[in-house]
Amino acid sequence: MNNSEFSFIAKSLSEAECLQLVPSLYTNTYEFPKTKIIQTKKPCLQLLLEWSNEKDSLSKTHEFLAHRLRQIGRKDLAKWLGGVVFYRLAKDVNDTLLQKPFRENITQCTHNDNKDNDDINDGAWNSLDSVLCAVFIVLAASLLVICCRTFWLFILTETKVINEENNLVERNVDSEDY
Repeated sequence: MNNSEFSFIAKSLSEAECLQLVPSLYTNTYEFPKTKIIQTKKPCLQLLLEWSNEKDSLSKTHEFLAHRLRQIGRKDLAKWLGGVVFYRLAKDVNDTLLQKPFRENITQCTHNDNKDNDDINDGAWNSLDSVLCAVFIVLAASLLVICCRTFWLFILTETKVINEENNLVERNVDSEDY
């Protein structure tokens, strides 16, 4: 968070809300702490900036402050703070990666070292290929056997018909002789 964001929050809070918010920022509980309201003549902005410069507050994100703002009833400020921070983060990402993607000094790495399985095994023979090849051979052999059997049965049927016709012709010839 930056000073202008703290300034906007300080201007938007009443003095009572500020004196209720600032002590709660120094505690690490999720629930709103039951702390004494401080009595001070310092402006709200100065109190917020003092908190943000504390060593303990450096580990806290804008979400912690937004949570405390919601707890004192300022959901509007909490929503505004989240929107501003995420807008700034999105703008930073766009500025570094999208507007100048080939700049030499970019510190982010967008290269993915993980390869897809298709790329790794490209051209290699694996067990699935063996199974599919065996299935193809069995199907081709079955088709060949079926075709040959059908052709053989056709030939047998035709020769049987021809033989029967020849036998009939011979019988007719023999019967005419008598």
